[in-house]
Order: sequence, then C-alpha cells, then structure tokens
Amino acid sequence: MSFSADNAQRGLRDLGWSAVTEALASSCQSEPARLAAGSVIPSSELDAVRATLSCVSELMSLIAAGAILPLGGLEDVGALVDRCRRGGVLAPEALRRVGASTQALGDTRRLLDHHAERVVHLSAEADELADLRSLAQEIQSTFNEGGEIRDSASPGLQAARKRRARLHQGLKSRLETYIHSEEITHLLQDDYYTIRDGRYVLPIISSFQGELKGILHGSSQTGQTVFLEPERFIDSNNELTLAEAQVSVEERKVLEERSRWIAEEAEEIIRSVAVGIRLDLLQARARLGQRLEGVVIPLAEEGELVLLGAENPLLKLRGIPVIPNDITLEAERSFLIVTGPNTGGKTVTLNTVGLCALMLQAGIPIPVHEESRALLFRGVHAVVGDPQDIQKDLSTFSGHLAVLQEVLDTAARGHLVLLDEIIVGTDPAQGAALAIAVLETIADQGARGLATTHYPRVKALALEDTRFANASVGVNPDTQSPTYRLSLGSPGDSSPLRIAEQLGFPQDILSRAHALASGGEDLSQAIRQLEAARGALEEERAEAQRLQASLKREQAALQSERERLKRDADKEVALLHKSVRDEADAALKVIRAQVRAAQSANSPELLKASRRKVVEARESAEGSQKGAPQVKGAPPALPSLPSVGDQVWVSALDTVADVVEVRSGDKVLVATGGLKLTVRLEQLALPPKGATKARRKAERQSRTIERASNAVAEDAPSPLQTTSNTLDLRGFRRDEVADTLSQFLDRLYGANVDACWIIHGHGTGAIRDEVRNLLRLSPYVQQWRAGERGEGDNGITLAWLKDD
Repeated sequence: MSFSADNAQRGLRDLGWSAVTEALASSCQSEPARLAAGSVIPSSELDAVRATLSCVSELMSLIAAGAILPLGGLEDVGALVDRCRRGGVLAPEALRRVGASTQALGDTRRLLDHHAERVVHLSAEADELADLRSLAQEIQSTFNEGGEIRDSASPGLQAARKRRARLHQGLKSRLETYIHSEEITHLLQDDYYTIRDGRYVLPIISSFQGELKGILHGSSQTGQTVFLEPERFIDSNNELTLAEAQVSVEERKVLEERSRWIAEEAEEIIRSVAVGIRLDLLQARARLGQRLEGVVIPLAEEGELVLLGAENPLLKLRGIPVIPNDITLEAERSFLIVTGPNTGGKTVTLNTVGLCALMLQAGIPIPVHEESRALLFRGVHAVVGDPQDIQKDLSTFSGHLAVLQEVLDTAARGHLVLLDEIIVGTDPAQGAALAIAVLETIADQGARGLATTHYPRVKALALEDTRFANASVGVNPDTQSPTYRLSLGSPGDSSPLRIAEQLGFPQDILSRAHALASGGEDLSQAIRQLEAARGALEEERAEAQRLQASLKREQAALQSERERLKRDADKEVALLHKSVRDEADAALKVIRAQVRAAQSANSPELLKASRRKVVEARESAEGSQKGAPQVKGAPPALPSLPSVGDQVWVSALDTVADVVEVRSGDKVLVATGGLKLTVRLEQLALPPKGATKARRKAERQSRTIERASNAVAEDAPSPLQTTSNTLDLRGFRRDEVADTLSQFLDRLYGANVDACWIIHGHGTGAIRDEVRNLLRLSPYVQQWRAGERGEGDNGITLAWLKDD
C-alpha cells in the first residue's frame, strides 16, 4: 500500500500531517514551492529517502554557515516561456517576471558552485541548473525601477524618444507664446493648454468657439468650456502623433527581441525552474528541521526503532512545552502496549512516533537525539478518535470496528499501525478479548506499531507473548497528576477511582465503587508499586545520563582548549625560530663581508677569525632551532626502574620528559610539553647535566611568549561597523584565510583604522580558530574578542589595531 492510498491518507490526516505541510510551505521562499509543499507525502523508497535526507543535511549545514539559496524571486514561468517558444511577445511585466526567475536560478547555481565541497549530494541538482545570469541581466537591464523600457534598450528606441521629446518641447513653446498673444487671450477660459486624445488643445469659452478655426475635442462637464485644437497646430500635432507611433514600434521591437532570447533558452529555463522548485522544497525541509531543532538519523528497513529524547513535532510547532521521551520498539517486538491514566500522554506518544516516522520519510529532520535510529515503513494506519458514520447508522463502537476492519484488510509486513484506545465502548471483558485477537492478527501479518489501552487483560499480553512489550506514561503516585514521561517495560495503572476522589466525587459513591472493584485491587496495587519503583529508577538513570553528558562536554572543551594551546605554541615557536634564523642570516652576511674583505687584504689571521665566527653563528642558529642543549656522548643509563614523577632522558625525542606511569613489562608512559607517549625502558636514560635546567628555561620562555601575545578584549565596546572595516570570510577554505586576512589588516593599518569586524560564521569552527590564531600573531593587532549577543555571537570576531 502506498502513502497515496485511502487508508494511508486517513492515517496522515488523523496524525495531523496537514499541519506539517503547512509548516513546510511557510518555510519555502517561492510561491511555486509553497503550492507544491501541500502535496508532499512520505516516500517508502529507502534510497530516495536517504538521498533526500543527505541533501537536507547539507542545506542545514549551509544555512548554519549563513548561506541561503536565493530563490525568493522564483516563479513558475513555464507558460510565459512556452508562449515565447511559439512566437509570442511578452508584455513588460511578464518579461520582468521571467527575468527575476532566471536571476534567482542563476544566483542559486553560483552559490552552490561556490560551496561545491560542502554540498556533494546536491551536486546532481546543481548540475541541472542552467547558468541563466547573462539572460537575466539582459532582461532586467531593459527596464527601469518603474517597469518602463529604458531608452538604452535599443538605438532605434533612443532616437525615436529623442525626436518625440523635441517635438513635444517645440509644440509647447509655440503654444506658450500663442496663449499670451492678444489674438487669443479673450477667447480662452484660462491661460493654459492641455492634451485631449493625445493632441494639444486650448480651453475656449464655449460662446466664442466659432471665432477660432480648428478641431473640437470635447467640452467640460459644465459645458462652459470647449477644448479646441487650433488649425495652425494641426500639422504639428499630426507630426507628434507619428512620433509617438514610432516610439511604440521601437518598444515593440525591444519586447520581440527579448522574447526571442527567452525562446532560445526555453528548455533550459523550464528545466531549471523545476529544479529550483525542488531545491526550494529541500531548503524548506532544512529550515523546518532547524525550527524544530531536528536532526537526520539513520534509517533502516528492519531492526530496532529507537527514538531518544523524542518531542512531539506538532506541539513544538505550536510553541507548547514538550516533555522529551525515549521510545523503543525492539527488533523482536511487534507492538508496544502503552497504558496509563487519561490525559497522561498516551495519544501524544502515538502521535510522536507516527509523525517522526512519516516526517523522516518525507525528508524532514525530526526532534530527537542524534543517537536515535528509525525504521522505514511502507504504509501507515492510524486509528485515533471516535469514528462515526451517521449516514450508515454506525455508532462510535461500530465506526471503530469498521476502521479496524480496513486495517486488518491492508496491514502487512513493513507497515506502521497506531491504535488509540483499541476496542472501546463495549463490555470490558469481551472488548479486551477482541482487542487481543486484533493485535495478534496484525502482528501475524508482519505489521508493527503501538496501541493504547485501559484493559488489564491487554496489559498482561506482554507476559504471554514475546512479540508484545509494555510501556506506561508516568503519574505522580502522591498527586496522581500526569508526568507525561514514558516508562518502558511496565504497564501503567489507570487509577480512575483515585482520580474521581481527587475531583471531589461523593464519598459514598467512591466507597461503593471500591467494594465492587475489590477483586481487581490486587493487580492495581501491584501495578502502582511497580510504577513507583520504575519511577525511582528512571530518575536515577536520567541523573546518570545528565552527569555523563556533562562530563563529555567538559572533556570536549578541555580537548579543544588543549589543541588550541598547542596550535598557538607551534606558531609562536615557528615565529621565534624565524626570528633567530633572520638574526643569524644577518650576522652571517656581515661575517661573509668580512671574509671577502680579508681575502682581498690577503690576511690569513683575519680570514681564520672570520671563518670561526661563521661556524659559531651557524651552530648558534642550529642550537636555537632545536630548543634543547646539545648532548655530547651517550647519556648515562638508568640505575633502576623509574618512578612516577621522575625526569628521564628520552633518546628517541632527544629531550627531557616526566614519567607519568610505569606499566607492566618494560614500557613507561612519559610526557613532555603537550605530548604523551609510551616508550620502552631501554630508550630511557638519566638526563644529561644541564638538560633539566634548559627545559625549565624553555618553559619559562614559552610562558613569557604566551603572556606577550595579543590580549583578548573581553569587555571592549563594539566599534562602528562599516563596509570598509568589515571582512566576510564565510565560504572560504581554511588555507585561503591567511592571505586574505593579512591583506585586509595591512590595508586598515595603513589607513589608520582603529578596529575591524571579521565575519566567519559558526560552521565547524575551523575558520573561526584560524582567524583568531592569526590575530594573536599579527603585528597589527593590539587586542580582539568574540562577538556578543546582537553583534553576531561567536560567528564574528572584533579586533582593535595598534597605533602607529
């Protein structure tokens, strides 16, 4: 059964799928994609779903880096393009719509090409986008901001408009002189001229119209004024009319030419528009996923369904606080039987599982933890609510059975079945028996899913049949208020008598009810005790998970800081070595000059002294680069097995190290600087004389260099941001950053700019780390800090430059 079948459509409707497609439509940029979002349904093809999710993951990464596909101007211009292909001519507004769409498609192609390394799975879609930027530019440059054709659109149009303007100006000048002449002033209603029917006319007093020869072009509403074209201006008006016609002819030629351009690119435009709509829908999935704080998780056809920290998507979309839950359907289980009190969250649990499965199969990230795993379902059945059919004279119970019959007829292997309050509205004993029979049949057919119930007999099904497992929504044992937390492995207690007591039901009624229900109290009491124990264990497990997550975060932060310090130290040492080499090279140049002078003077003594200086300078430079004393001869062997904390000489590293751990056999764990490694005992010796002292001196020098590095300006006020003091590095590769940033700082320093803004985005953090390491080492930078709230947060870095 496909997701377009009637039963599947009922399941999608009952689970609230329309709310998902509405949210998807609101995340689209273009109107065609918004219309297409309404018909998006889950796919049951595993390869297709995985391909879609891969593209969506790449787009989420792109959006996080601040890059959005610019598809806002895209329209479905297929009909307009087809009209051009058949020889039609588009009006200016239609041409502008095609131009805007081709511009959006061209800009999208350029952005995807720029980020090609980050959108590997989107490359197939990007390759189908034609590069239409040239056509878009030509069309858009045809019109001004008001939508009128520019004079520069063609030489013929420019000449025709200039001639028309000259005729207008000449005719106006003659009319201005004429209306102030004594010949005409007494005939005029007022001293002005106007245009009627595209011709210049004068307002003549109606009683004097016979005194002036010309063509009448109507009268005012009162009839006291007639608009007359004087005979002497008829030829000029005719000439102006012909000029206007010529302008129209030239404008038509421009529109015809642009329409032919579109016809030549018709196939590429139509194909690219379809690709653009698909890309907009993919990006809408990514944007909706970010709105839901969703992730893409692995998807398989068989095995275990594990939704960790799952939140109900519909509640999140409505801004309602959601309690995350762990929901697991083990590989050997067919059904999870969910029990518990009314309003405790059973239906929400069913809805969460159904929507998460369907959204993922529609390519939409879901609000769960990344460690979750999902199953691909080839059909969905949801029986939720109270189905009735008045026309068929069906009661709630009969309607429920009718829908269950459809499920039994179509549910098969690989299908998801969600049954809310199975078999209600009838005798409890017979209803429970029928519910068990239905569940067993669906499981026999290979379908899997969840069912909620209040029947104790159905709760006990998991004790008899290994295909079923119990779960319950939580309830506070003292207040009987729901916690909305799902506990796996144990049935829940509905506790209707306790709830009635809390709601203030009469005591005599409650006493009678307890007496009538005494036969089942033992089971209820056992369930309550089990639930209390499960609740305590859940709290302990949640606390353990919280502590574990906190520890992982701290370890990650420490590792990140350690790597940063090592990178900083490596760069500072490299700079120090370069400085030493430069000084040595300068000294060598002086000494070589002295050698040449000695050779010229033919002085053996001076030549020998100069050569000694050359050797000494070379050895000094080599010793500085090694950063450790030169050890002559083999160091003395260890007299005994070293202890933790001892300092030893590591021959492989040619340096002093601290003993961290003495391991079994002949291996020892040592540490030096930021490096830890395991070495064999025969590779260790006593530190040579002076080596330990030299190591401490090197460490002090390293700390001095670190203190001398550019300070972090934690509380510095933000400078004014302008285009000239802002550098945008988003989309750059790490190896491109150094040259660009160096040139930018050099330019600002030369222009006496005080501070600057560097935009690098969040992303993986690689560009951000590279920028800040370079700032620490830059001779131009006095201090820097990360962006604060309102400035771009950690996606930007602000730097203050040194004074001259």
